[in-house]
Amino acid sequence: MRILREAAAELRQYLDEMVTARREEMADKDSRNRDRTDNFLSFMVKSNRELQLGSGKDTGFARRNFLTESEIRGNLFTYSLGGHESPAHKLIFALYLLAALGEQQKWLLEEIDAVVGGQQDWQSEGLFMEMFPRLKRCQAAMLETLRLYPS
Repeated sequence: MRILREAAAELRQYLDEMVTARREEMADKDSRNRDRTDNFLSFMVKSNRELQLGSGKDTGFARRNFLTESEIRGNLFTYSLGGHESPAHKLIFALYLLAALGEQQKWLLEEIDAVVGGQQDWQSEGLFMEMFPRLKRCQAAMLETLRLYPS
């Protein structure tokens, strides 16, 4: 049991160091890494920082649209252990389910049309950050796929 506790503490320290390093990288405006493509960790850290500082947009859908330190660490832990199961596999399972369930396709498309609409620049970071929390049906479909086809 002692070995397990030590391993868990070491993993927690490693994950905390990853988050701290990314925060410092993002805060350093002169960093060469500034031009690099953001990843999932950058997305979590940035939205966490902006919304905690009050500079995030209030979407009106939730009181809290940011992740706590513990939630960021938990997501990193999950993605680290589940790394063998790629997002591509989950997408294949989701497409399989949607192909079999036409009504659910329509249900998701209604939400996407309502949230994204005709906006041409929906891929810009600002709009994505605003729209993503509003895609509740898409999130539900993703979570159901993960439930039915766990790693």
